[in-house]
Amino acid sequence: ADLKGAEYREAFGEAAWSQILGTYSMMIGVASIVLAVFGAGRLVKHIPAPVKAGWKLGFALAACAAQTPSSAFQHAKQLKTICVLPIVNGQPLKSGAANMYRLVWTLTHPMHWDAEA
Repeated sequence: ADLKGAEYREAFGEAAWSQILGTYSMMIGVASIVLAVFGAGRLVKHIPAPVKAGWKLGFALAACAAQTPSSAFQHAKQLKTICVLPIVNGQPLKSGAANMYRLVWTLTHPMHWDAEA
């Protein structure tokens, strides 16, 4: 699920957002330890190599798509006002699709980049 960080931070402040991220990180760490204790890592050898390669590539693309626009614009709000997401099935793009759209839009509109970002 989407944490909607910008909205949460705006509503409750930076300290509350930091607490949420800290709690979330701890929960992920505990879940990872539990999975390791129960031997979930042994299941990896049953995953075909092309699937693992595709997952790594997909993860890398998703991470780049989420972070690249932030490096060209000082504030995410600025990008969101300039780059209007297309409407698909009556709703604007969401999540990963929105990140990929913003990545492509950012790369194809260098005249809007912020040199101070």
